[in-house]
Amino acid sequence: MSVRPTTAPLRIGHGARPLASESHWLLSTAGKWTEEDEKEWKRQQHREKMVFFRRKKKEQQAELRNLHQQLEQRLQQHLAMQRRAAARATRDQRPGQAEEKRSAVVHLIAETEALKIENTALRDRIDRHKTLQESVVEAGDGLESAATEPTSSISSRDGSNSDSSMSGSSLSSGSSSLSHMASLQRGWRVHFSGGEPSFHFHPFSKEQLDAVRQGYDAKLTVSPPMELVGNMFGWDVERAPLVQHPSLNVLIARVRYTRRIHCAGGSAHATMDKLDSDSWPVLTTPELWQRIHNNVGTSQVLQAVDEDTYVIARNTLNPTLGVHVRYLNLVSRRRIQLPDGRRSVNYAMAVVTSDANKRSREAEPEAERRRVHWVNEGGAYMTLTQIDRDTLEVVYDHCSGCMNEQHAQYCVVDWGHIVIRWEQLVTPSRTLAF
Repeated sequence: MSVRPTTAPLRIGHGARPLASESHWLLSTAGKWTEEDEKEWKRQQHREKMVFFRRKKKEQQAELRNLHQQLEQRLQQHLAMQRRAAARATRDQRPGQAEEKRSAVVHLIAETEALKIENTALRDRIDRHKTLQESVVEAGDGLESAATEPTSSISSRDGSNSDSSMSGSSLSSGSSSLSHMASLQRGWRVHFSGGEPSFHFHPFSKEQLDAVRQGYDAKLTVSPPMELVGNMFGWDVERAPLVQHPSLNVLIARVRYTRRIHCAGGSAHATMDKLDSDSWPVLTTPELWQRIHNNVGTSQVLQAVDEDTYVIARNTLNPTLGVHVRYLNLVSRRRIQLPDGRRSVNYAMAVVTSDANKRSREAEPEAERRRVHWVNEGGAYMTLTQIDRDTLEVVYDHCSGCMNEQHAQYCVVDWGHIVIRWEQLVTPSRTLAF
């Protein structure tokens, strides 16, 4: 016979033993318990435990569901409170704020329109001035020989010039204009507003500038082996090996930056027009040029030969060396129609000089010469090319002298910042670069 339990049963109620446990206790204490009864009791005990476990699990799940519903209700209540608070804030907003914003927008539009009108008027004045200037230059071609001719010859020449350009202006004003043009041909003194050293400038002829442009075209169309060195804010950066300058103790560094611009809806043609109209003022306007060069240095337009050709003086103070780095910059634009109908726009920003300007620099006082370092070579080309109806490619190719490998690596980053700031100024927001 198995050992009977001696513990007393719990009272029926909370935490009481199940009925099978109570029967087991009664039978075991009465001496009527068999082995078969023991097995049956264990089975019954197991069944009751499982029923108790399942009931407990259902109760826990019900509690969790109730808790979840309560949390959902609290969340909805908080969201409703937030929406009501936002609605009240909108209703409580002062009516004057919307009116002030509307007035500010109207004022901005009015200022924009006024600036457009002023810009158009200035362009008309510039065009008239260019026409007058061309007429005076034509009339002044024989100025020196005219100085020895009779007064009647000079009068007739001046009169014809007046008929073509000044509509009946007097002989004295015509002679004054010719004298002014003669002085321009001899050059003039260039002064900077920031107190930088001045210099004497001899203007370039259109033929001289075209020859300079052709020379840079020949140099930069020859592409040396380029190595892809990385990607800078979406621009692929390629670099050519350093080459020793043939006559100077400097190395020549050349870096190319390339990026493609996706134009939504097949708008590559219109996007190129927009980029061209925005890029050209950036390259030829001193204030905008400073922005793509991080406000370092000053610029001054010296010649506007035509709408696609400018000569600009660039000056940057190098605080490390204590000198002003200066060069004359030819900024030129060419629009090209490719044989397959695609278009391309090329901007050249090349360093230009002449024998007359070199002689003027050498004639400066030695103290002034020590304060200025003139750069005579180097340049950059930027080309916008239509790849297809949806894609444009921008290539910025920069070539200049450097002192060593470390300086060349610095130039890679510095020139990259130039093209990135250009992109920020002119890229339409609707385009997506990739």
